[in-house]
Order: sequence, then structure tokens, then C-alpha cells
Amino acid sequence: MVYFLQVWLVLALLAVAWPASLPIAHECNCDAIEYKEMVTRLSLLEASVSSLKTIIVRLKQETNKMKKLTLASLNVALTPEEDQCKQSQELYHLIEGLSIHIGVGHGSCELMGTIQYPAVSCKNLMETCQQQPSGLYFVQGSTSSQVYCLMDEFGGGWTRFGKGGMESTWNYRDEDETEVNLDLISPQDIKMIKVSDFNTFKIFTDVEFYLQAEDSSNPSTLIALTLPSLEPKSISIGQGRDHTHLELTEEGNRLACRSGTAILTQCGEGNLPPIDMPSKPLVLISVFFGPRAVGQGADGTHGWARNRYTWSGSYYYLLAK
Repeated sequence: MVYFLQVWLVLALLAVAWPASLPIAHECNCDAIEYKEMVTRLSLLEASVSSLKTIIVRLKQETNKMKKLTLASLNVALTPEEDQCKQSQELYHLIEGLSIHIGVGHGSCELMGTIQYPAVSCKNLMETCQQQPSGLYFVQGSTSSQVYCLMDEFGGGWTRFGKGGMESTWNYRDEDETEVNLDLISPQDIKMIKVSDFNTFKIFTDVEFYLQAEDSSNPSTLIALTLPSLEPKSISIGQGRDHTHLELTEEGNRLACRSGTAILTQCGEGNLPPIDMPSKPLVLISVFFGPRAVGQGADGTHGWARNRYTWSGSYYYLLAK
């Protein structure tokens, strides 16, 4: 309550001192540039009434300066106009030293995206505060953790989900033995994606993906979400026909099914796209590669190498806004 009264007192005094101090630039030896800056700061401080509650929080860290500002404002308000130059300069320097930022809170680019003042979204943060760097920010609906806002690619304003820096582990090329489960997007992120108001999606990846079944059935399974509806989808070559190859398209947001020169293929069946036609847009959220899964993989007659997979790269991201 004390801080509240102090702020109101300062603003009231400024309202009194402000008009009286305007004409004195040519009547004393005040530095013209400093005086102009003082005018700007006083005007901004006066405009901060709408952000009073949040300013009070910041002023609690400035107790002594606030007291001095109150006294300086009194001096300006009570001193005859012809003698206000010195007091105005003192007031200017006090305001300069205060850590007051107009628009503190959601409207402050310094604080927007912090845990105290989460941004509406990465897109909103980009639109409100131009030139924000890419990095971790708090956004509404994610107060327990941060999200990565990609600000310097594809126009910026993207919320980024997925994994990066994986070049040391994502190096499976033409693998026909190793069984592996890879989680690409965490369950927590999937939940946030589904409850957020995203309507635009983009895959950003350098991953090379390829899955084949030659004269065999490949039990490897891809779990995906369709875009933009976010419906879950399980994709596998499964049991049955041979000569079926799956790969990511160049954009990384669709799967393509190839049959080579063989007539028999699984392309176009189940959840597999037709031959040489890309699937609808999707994002992979997890993959299971099991070329030798017991009872499901290639048999000994045709050899294990008939089932192969490639997953090689360093990052796989879903960008959303």
C-alpha cells in the first residue's frame, strides 16, 4: 500500500510539475539534449499509469530511489517556475537511474516470455517484439516448462518441438540387425501441441529415412500425427507382400512408398500411401525399427539383409504457430 501511494503521489506531482517545467529550457543553462530526454522520460513515466500494478512490483526493489523521486517531484512542483532548472535536472537523473520500464508485464519485450509474464505464443512474441532472438521462452499453457521459439528461420514466430544434436546417435544406415526405439517428440510436447491454437505446421529436418522389405515382411512401425488435424496414425509394412520401400519426401513432412520394379508391393494398402504418391502431411512422433524382430522379421531362407532401415541425421523438428 505504501508503494501504491508513493507511485500515485509521484504521478500526481509530475502532473503538476510537468506543465510548469516545459517553458524553462530557454530560461536556464540546462543542457538542451538532456532536457529533451528528460521531457521524453517524464512523458513516458506519466503514460505508465495503466501499468501501475506491475510497476509497483518493480519499484519495491527501488525503495530509496523512490523516496528521492518523491522528494524531487515535490521540489519541482513547489519551486517557483524561474528556479526549477536545478530541480528538474535532479529529477531527470533520478528517473534515468530507476529500473522502470514502460509496459512492464505482457507488453514489455524485456519481460515477455519470462515465468512471471509468459507470452501468448512464440508467434505473438515475434509480432509484438521484433528482432527477438531464438531461444527458450515461457508461453501461456506451459508455465511449468519453457518452449523453444525459432525466430530466425522461415519468418520466425515458430514454436519448435523435437530433437536436435543427434548426429552421434542417429547414424543408422542400411541397418539390418539393430533393433531400436526412437522417441522424436515427447508426450508432454504432444499434449501441448494438441491443446494449443496452432494452425500452421512445418517439418524442419536433415534426417535421411528409408525402410525396406524385400521378399519379406518388415515389422518396423512408425507412429505419426496427421497435419493439421493431429490424428494419430500407425504406419508399417507389416506381413505379406514384398518389394516395399518407405522414405521421407524432400520436404520431410510426407512419406512416399516405392515398389522398385517388382509387381508385388504393400504400397497403397493399410496406412501406406499409393505407389509413388506422397502421403498426406504428417509428423513422426516415434519410430520402432526391428529388422530381426523374433517371429516377424525376414526369415533365414531369404536372409536378414532383406529388411533394412536408414535413420541418419542430426535434427528432426516440428515447427508450429
